[in-house]
Parts: sequence; C-alpha cells; structure tokens
Amino acid sequence: TPSFAAAPFVPQAAPAPTSAETPPPPSLTARQIFTRNLNPASDEIAIQAFFGQFGAIESVQILRARGTGLSRGMANITFIAQADAIKALAKSSYYVDDRMVYCEWSKAR
Repeated sequence: TPSFAAAPFVPQAAPAPTSAETPPPPSLTARQIFTRNLNPASDEIAIQAFFGQFGAIESVQILRARGTGLSRGMANITFIAQADAIKALAKSSYYVDDRMVYCEWSKAR
C-alpha cells in the first residue's frame, strides 16, 4: 500500500495591492495613468471632464489608429500632481460615457 506524506505548509503570498497602492514604474513620470476600453465616441474633452474630478489635468492623449484616425479605445492622462493620479487610481475601473473603463499606471514604451 502506498504511503502518503503530508505536504509541508507553504504560506501564501499576500493579495496583490490595488492600483493606488502599486507604485508607478520608476522609468515613467508618476503623474500619468493609462485607461482602456473607452467608448469610441469619447473625446479628450469628455475624458478630461470625468477625470478632472480627481485633480487638475495637464494633458489627455487618446491613442488613435494611424490610417483612420479613429480612437483605439485607450488614452493616457497626465495629471499636474502625482497625488491626483493616485486618487484616480483608488479604483481600477469607472463608467465613462456608458462604458466600463479600466485604469492603471502608464508604462514606458
């Protein structure tokens, strides 16, 4: 008859921190966030109006298809102050223009 030994106890890692707790990548300015799943009809003004509730925005850049100029459903939002970007990332998703958009720190490209 086979003998089964009890597996040693291995502690599990702590749950992943939320977006606001995760520090921005060091190679990127700590004031810029990335949003995805934007409504194709959303423009810079609508995005700035929504995210402006967290603080002053320096710029909004919607990523567009090269050939058509249509929105790819993604944008980079740069805040004036890092604290405002952190406030915006307190939740990882929001409803903007009837779409659930997801937010995270921008990554250097």
